[in-house]
Amino acid sequence: MSPCTICTCTGNGFRCEDNQCEITAENNVTITTTSPLTSTSTVTATSTTILARVPVDGDESTCHRTTNGGRDDSYLDCSEIFIAGKKTTGIYEIWPRTSSRPFKVLCDMDTDGGGWTVFQKRGDYIPQTNFFTTWASYKRGFGDLQRDFWLGNEKIYYLSNQDEYRLRIDLEDFQDQKRFVEYEWFFITGESMKYTLNLGRFIHTSSAGDSLSYNRGMRFTTKDQDNDASTSQCAENYKSGWWYAGCTLTNLNGLYLRGNDSTATGIFWNNWLGAKYSLKVSEMKIRPISFNSEMLSY
Repeated sequence: MSPCTICTCTGNGFRCEDNQCEITAENNVTITTTSPLTSTSTVTATSTTILARVPVDGDESTCHRTTNGGRDDSYLDCSEIFIAGKKTTGIYEIWPRTSSRPFKVLCDMDTDGGGWTVFQKRGDYIPQTNFFTTWASYKRGFGDLQRDFWLGNEKIYYLSNQDEYRLRIDLEDFQDQKRFVEYEWFFITGESMKYTLNLGRFIHTSSAGDSLSYNRGMRFTTKDQDNDASTSQCAENYKSGWWYAGCTLTNLNGLYLRGNDSTATGIFWNNWLGAKYSLKVSEMKIRPISFNSEMLSY
């Protein structure tokens, strides 16, 4: 069996899926269970899931849990980890309410009070992760949580629908200038609705202009699944997966082109340095809207 196989416990025994290790972190998956859930979203899940590298004792007809702890011992997101006293930026495990299993994330515990769960990161790394990739890759997630990565649309969906979240985007150019933008709230729909971008009001204390509101309400598009509102193929034109309209004022999953770029296919934020400047750093992250009030009473 492949080391990237994950086996799920069903009523008929184990169902195994290969190639589940495209996104990397520190440790392997763990064996977990879920129970009936309710949350601020409309999603309800009732399942019993076990994840393992191989079936327990080689018996595919019987499912066993083989680790200590469970959902009661888990954190929903990085803000809960921060409030629990773990205030060092790094990789942690979370278990969103509607996810059938926990997964690793990068937690930003330094920016603007900390507690941010990062779902996209770009930076000046060699080699670069390829962000001009398929629907399946964007769904599953790819890259390295310690470098550049996309967390995965399924995980972003689970994460962003369990609470009301603010979106923050941190940007940096090759002259070490930094800017940030924030939006009042953020979530995406599930795959059946093409991971549609739901985005709140642009917060005017941001230090860069608003380049994402244009994409509000758009479905996610990749090079092999064209869901944009354009007569052309935006993912092919801009070399990335994104919530394209017709097409975009920002392209944070674009090619890593290191500065001036005549093609407008790089990592750009139009209302800062324009579409023909490919940025050095981009980080997209979310934190519960209620986080600050929680901290005041903590």
